[in-house]
Amino acid sequence: MIEEKHASSPDHEPASEPQQIRVQMPSLPTLITYGLIGITVFFYVMQMLSTAIWGYAIYQMDWLEYFGARINSAIRAGDYWRFITPVF
Repeated sequence: MIEEKHASSPDHEPASEPQQIRVQMPSLPTLITYGLIGITVFFYVMQMLSTAIWGYAIYQMDWLEYFGARINSAIRAGDYWRFITPVF
C-alpha cells in the first residue's frame, strides 16, 4: 500500500520564523557629504552677496561664465575646476 504524505505529516518540519539581522551603521558623520553641502552653501551665499552688492546690471559680464559654468574653451585653456562647478 502506498501512503500519501500530507503537509501535516510528522516528518515535515514547520516553517521557522524569519530572523532579523541587525546591521551596525557607522556612527561617524559622513564628512564628505557635509563638506559638499558646505561648499554648495558657501558658493550659493557668495552668489547672492555678489548680486546684492553689484546687482545684475554689470554690462559685458556673463554671469554663467563668472560663476563657473562648463565652457569647453575655458576647460581647454586650463580652467579644470569647471568640470566640478556645474555639478553644484
